[in-house]
Amino acid sequence: MNKLFLSLTLSIGLLCTIDSALAATAAPDPKIPQPAVEEGNKWVYTFNSFSNGRWTDYRNELSVARVTRSGIYVTASTIGSTAPSRTFVQGLNWSDFRTINDKEVVIAQPFDFPLVKGKKWQIKYNEDTANKKQETTIDYEVLQPESIIVKAGQFYAIKIEAEGKWVARTTTPLAPGQAKSKPDPDAAMGSTAVTNEKVTSGRVYQAYWYVPETKRYIKLINETYGEDGTLNYKLTGELVSFNVQ
Repeated sequence: MNKLFLSLTLSIGLLCTIDSALAATAAPDPKIPQPAVEEGNKWVYTFNSFSNGRWTDYRNELSVARVTRSGIYVTASTIGSTAPSRTFVQGLNWSDFRTINDKEVVIAQPFDFPLVKGKKWQIKYNEDTANKKQETTIDYEVLQPESIIVKAGQFYAIKIEAEGKWVARTTTPLAPGQAKSKPDPDAAMGSTAVTNEKVTSGRVYQAYWYVPETKRYIKLINETYGEDGTLNYKLTGELVSFNVQ
Protein backbone atom coordinates (compact mmCIF):
# COMPACT_ATOMS: atom_id res chain seq x y z
CA MET A 1 0.00 0.00 0.00
CA ASN A 2 2.84 2.38 0.89
CA LYS A 3 4.59 1.57 -2.38
CA LEU A 4 1.39 2.17 -4.33
CA PHE A 5 0.80 5.47 -2.55
CA LEU A 6 4.39 6.53 -3.21
CA SER A 7 4.06 5.57 -6.88
CA LEU A 8 0.85 7.57 -7.28
CA THR A 9 2.40 10.55 -5.51
CA LEU A 10 5.44 10.48 -7.79
CA SER A 11 3.25 10.15 -10.89
CA ILE A 12 1.07 13.10 -9.90
CA GLY A 13 4.15 15.15 -9.11
CA LEU A 14 5.66 14.30 -12.48
CA LEU A 15 2.46 15.30 -14.30
CA CYS A 16 2.35 18.61 -12.42
CA THR A 17 5.99 19.24 -13.35
CA ILE A 18 5.27 18.51 -17.03
CA ASP A 19 2.20 20.77 -17.03
CA SER A 20 4.20 23.57 -15.44
CA ALA A 21 6.98 23.16 -17.99
CA LEU A 22 4.53 23.21 -20.88
CA ALA A 23 2.85 26.34 -19.52
CA ALA A 24 6.21 28.04 -19.10
CA THR A 25 7.29 27.20 -22.64
CA ALA A 26 3.93 28.00 -24.29
CA ALA A 27 4.33 30.27 -27.27
CA PRO A 28 3.50 33.92 -26.52
CA ASP A 29 0.80 35.74 -28.43
CA PRO A 30 2.16 36.71 -31.88
CA LYS A 31 3.10 40.31 -32.56
CA ILE A 32 1.60 41.70 -35.75
CA PRO A 33 4.00 44.17 -37.44
CA GLN A 34 3.17 47.38 -39.23
CA PRO A 35 2.06 46.62 -42.81
CA ALA A 36 4.21 47.48 -45.80
CA VAL A 37 1.71 49.73 -47.55
CA GLU A 38 2.64 50.55 -51.14
CA GLU A 39 1.53 52.93 -53.86
CA GLY A 40 -1.35 51.41 -55.80
CA ASN A 41 -2.82 49.37 -52.93
CA LYS A 42 -6.61 49.54 -53.18
CA TRP A 43 -9.63 48.77 -51.01
CA VAL A 44 -13.38 49.07 -51.59
CA TYR A 45 -15.61 49.60 -48.54
CA THR A 46 -19.32 49.93 -48.00
CA PHE A 47 -20.20 52.51 -45.35
CA ASN A 48 -23.34 53.26 -43.36
CA SER A 49 -23.39 56.66 -41.66
CA PHE A 50 -25.82 58.19 -39.15
CA SER A 51 -25.69 61.94 -38.49
CA ASN A 52 -28.28 64.63 -37.75
CA GLY A 53 -30.99 61.98 -37.54
CA ARG A 54 -30.36 60.61 -41.04
CA TRP A 55 -28.76 57.43 -42.37
CA THR A 56 -26.60 57.43 -45.51
CA ASP A 57 -25.18 54.46 -47.43
CA TYR A 58 -22.28 54.70 -49.86
CA ARG A 59 -19.28 52.83 -51.28
CA ASN A 60 -15.78 54.22 -51.39
CA GLU A 61 -12.73 53.09 -53.29
CA LEU A 62 -9.53 53.97 -51.45
CA SER A 63 -6.25 53.99 -53.35
CA VAL A 64 -2.76 54.72 -52.04
CA ALA A 65 -1.33 57.60 -54.06
CA ARG A 66 1.95 57.94 -52.18
CA VAL A 67 3.80 56.66 -49.11
CA THR A 68 6.39 58.88 -47.43
CA ARG A 69 8.48 58.70 -44.26
CA SER A 70 5.67 60.25 -42.25
CA GLY A 71 2.36 59.38 -43.89
CA ILE A 72 0.14 57.56 -46.36
CA TYR A 73 -1.58 59.68 -49.01
CA VAL A 74 -4.95 58.15 -49.81
CA THR A 75 -7.31 59.05 -52.66
CA ALA A 76 -10.99 58.34 -51.96
CA SER A 77 -13.68 58.09 -54.64
CA THR A 78 -17.37 57.49 -53.98
CA ILE A 79 -18.57 54.79 -56.36
CA GLY A 80 -21.56 55.87 -58.44
CA SER A 81 -21.11 59.55 -57.61
CA THR A 82 -20.09 62.37 -59.92
CA ALA A 83 -18.38 64.17 -57.05
CA PRO A 84 -14.62 64.58 -57.55
CA SER A 85 -12.28 62.31 -55.61
CA ARG A 86 -10.38 63.71 -52.63
CA THR A 87 -6.94 62.96 -51.26
CA PHE A 88 -6.08 62.96 -47.57
CA VAL A 89 -3.14 61.95 -45.41
CA GLN A 90 -3.06 59.30 -42.70
CA GLY A 91 -0.28 58.18 -40.41
CA LEU A 92 1.85 55.14 -41.21
CA ASN A 93 -0.21 53.31 -38.58
CA TRP A 94 -3.47 54.45 -40.25
CA SER A 95 -4.05 57.13 -37.65
CA ASP A 96 -6.26 60.13 -38.46
CA PHE A 97 -5.16 63.66 -37.64
CA ARG A 98 -6.13 67.22 -38.35
CA THR A 99 -4.80 70.69 -37.65
CA ILE A 100 -6.17 72.23 -34.46
CA ASN A 101 -4.91 75.64 -33.38
CA ASP A 102 -2.08 75.47 -35.96
CA LYS A 103 -0.91 72.07 -34.69
CA GLU A 104 -1.32 68.58 -36.14
CA VAL A 105 -3.25 66.47 -33.63
CA VAL A 106 -4.08 62.75 -33.76
CA ILE A 107 -7.85 62.33 -33.38
CA ALA A 108 -8.03 58.55 -33.95
CA GLN A 109 -5.39 55.83 -33.73
CA PRO A 110 -6.95 52.43 -34.36
CA PHE A 111 -3.59 50.63 -34.45
CA ASP A 112 -0.36 50.82 -32.47
CA PHE A 113 1.99 48.38 -34.15
CA PRO A 114 3.17 45.82 -33.36
CA LEU A 115 -0.24 44.55 -32.31
CA VAL A 116 -0.37 41.95 -29.55
CA LYS A 117 -3.25 40.80 -27.38
CA GLY A 118 -3.62 42.98 -24.28
CA LYS A 119 -1.72 45.99 -25.64
CA LYS A 120 -3.21 49.36 -24.65
CA TRP A 121 -2.69 52.97 -25.70
CA GLN A 122 -4.42 56.31 -25.32
CA ILE A 123 -4.94 59.50 -27.30
CA LYS A 124 -6.07 62.84 -25.93
CA TYR A 125 -6.71 66.10 -27.76
CA ASN A 126 -8.33 69.49 -27.22
CA GLU A 127 -10.41 71.61 -29.58
CA ASP A 128 -10.68 75.29 -28.65
CA THR A 129 -12.80 77.95 -30.30
CA ALA A 130 -13.82 81.43 -29.23
CA ASN A 131 -16.55 80.21 -26.90
CA LYS A 132 -16.05 76.45 -26.65
CA LYS A 133 -13.34 74.18 -25.30
CA GLN A 134 -13.64 70.43 -25.78
CA GLU A 135 -11.35 67.66 -24.54
CA THR A 136 -11.55 64.11 -25.89
CA THR A 137 -9.82 61.06 -24.41
CA ILE A 138 -9.92 57.62 -26.04
CA ASP A 139 -8.41 54.39 -24.65
CA TYR A 140 -7.64 51.51 -27.04
CA GLU A 141 -6.99 47.82 -26.34
CA VAL A 142 -6.13 44.80 -28.50
CA LEU A 143 -8.55 41.97 -27.79
CA GLN A 144 -8.73 38.28 -28.67
CA PRO A 145 -8.62 37.47 -32.42
CA GLU A 146 -11.90 36.19 -33.81
CA SER A 147 -13.44 34.83 -36.99
CA ILE A 148 -15.53 37.40 -38.82
CA ILE A 149 -17.44 37.47 -42.10
CA VAL A 150 -17.61 40.62 -44.24
CA LYS A 151 -18.54 41.19 -47.87
CA ALA A 152 -14.94 40.45 -48.91
CA GLY A 153 -15.07 37.01 -47.28
CA GLN A 154 -14.32 35.26 -44.00
CA PHE A 155 -11.22 36.25 -42.04
CA TYR A 156 -9.51 35.57 -38.72
CA ALA A 157 -9.15 39.14 -37.52
CA ILE A 158 -7.52 40.97 -34.63
CA LYS A 159 -10.10 43.07 -32.79
CA ILE A 160 -9.22 46.48 -31.36
CA GLU A 161 -11.80 48.13 -29.13
CA ALA A 162 -11.83 51.67 -27.77
CA GLU A 163 -13.93 53.62 -25.30
CA GLY A 164 -13.60 57.27 -24.47
CA LYS A 165 -15.19 60.44 -23.23
CA TRP A 166 -15.58 64.00 -24.46
CA VAL A 167 -16.13 67.02 -22.22
CA ALA A 168 -17.16 70.39 -23.67
CA ARG A 169 -17.20 73.74 -21.87
CA THR A 170 -19.22 76.42 -23.63
CA THR A 171 -19.29 80.05 -22.51
CA THR A 172 -21.99 82.57 -23.43
CA PRO A 173 -22.22 86.28 -22.53
CA LEU A 174 -24.79 87.30 -19.93
CA ALA A 175 -26.95 90.38 -19.75
CA PRO A 176 -26.03 92.85 -16.98
CA GLY A 177 -27.44 91.73 -13.66
CA GLN A 178 -28.25 88.22 -14.89
CA ALA A 179 -25.45 86.63 -12.92
CA LYS A 180 -22.32 87.46 -11.02
CA SER A 181 -19.24 88.40 -12.98
CA LYS A 182 -16.83 85.56 -13.49
CA PRO A 183 -13.10 86.26 -13.99
CA ASP A 184 -11.83 85.03 -17.31
CA PRO A 185 -8.24 83.72 -17.04
CA ASP A 186 -7.74 84.35 -20.75
CA ALA A 187 -8.86 87.98 -20.52
CA ALA A 188 -6.44 90.86 -20.09
CA MET A 189 -5.34 91.53 -16.51
CA GLY A 190 -7.70 93.82 -14.67
CA SER A 191 -10.66 93.05 -16.96
CA THR A 192 -13.64 90.90 -16.12
CA ALA A 193 -15.65 88.77 -18.53
CA VAL A 194 -19.30 88.31 -17.69
CA THR A 195 -20.02 84.80 -18.91
CA ASN A 196 -22.03 81.71 -18.21
CA GLU A 197 -20.27 78.34 -18.57
CA LYS A 198 -22.13 75.18 -19.51
CA VAL A 199 -20.39 71.81 -19.21
CA THR A 200 -21.58 68.86 -21.28
CA SER A 201 -20.07 65.43 -21.80
CA GLY A 202 -20.62 62.22 -23.68
CA ARG A 203 -19.05 58.92 -24.67
CA VAL A 204 -17.08 57.53 -27.61
CA TYR A 205 -16.97 53.92 -28.80
CA GLN A 206 -14.82 52.47 -31.58
CA ALA A 207 -14.03 48.97 -32.82
CA TYR A 208 -11.75 47.79 -35.62
CA TRP A 209 -11.03 44.35 -37.04
CA TYR A 210 -7.57 44.10 -38.62
CA VAL A 211 -6.22 41.42 -40.95
CA PRO A 212 -2.50 41.50 -41.88
CA GLU A 213 -3.08 40.21 -45.42
CA THR A 214 -5.39 43.15 -46.23
CA LYS A 215 -3.03 45.71 -44.61
CA ARG A 216 -6.05 47.59 -43.28
CA TYR A 217 -9.19 47.12 -41.21
CA ILE A 218 -11.88 44.87 -42.67
CA LYS A 219 -14.62 46.26 -40.45
CA LEU A 220 -15.12 49.34 -38.28
CA ILE A 221 -17.64 50.82 -35.86
CA ASN A 222 -17.38 54.45 -34.74
CA GLU A 223 -19.98 55.92 -32.37
CA THR A 224 -20.39 59.19 -30.47
CA TYR A 225 -23.00 59.66 -27.73
CA GLY A 226 -24.43 62.86 -26.28
CA GLU A 227 -24.81 63.85 -22.64
CA ASP A 228 -28.21 62.18 -22.39
CA GLY A 229 -26.76 58.87 -23.60
CA THR A 230 -28.35 58.97 -27.03
CA LEU A 231 -26.48 58.24 -30.24
CA ASN A 232 -25.38 61.40 -32.05
CA TYR A 233 -23.16 59.88 -34.74
CA LYS A 234 -22.39 56.41 -36.06
CA LEU A 235 -20.24 55.08 -38.88
CA THR A 236 -19.91 51.44 -39.82
CA GLY A 237 -17.68 50.16 -42.59
CA GLU A 238 -17.08 46.77 -44.18
CA LEU A 239 -14.48 45.62 -46.69
CA VAL A 240 -15.90 44.58 -50.07
CA SER A 241 -12.69 43.88 -52.00
CA PHE A 242 -8.97 44.63 -51.89
CA ASN A 243 -5.87 44.53 -54.07
CA VAL A 244 -2.59 44.90 -52.20
CA GLN A 245 -0.29 42.98 -54.55
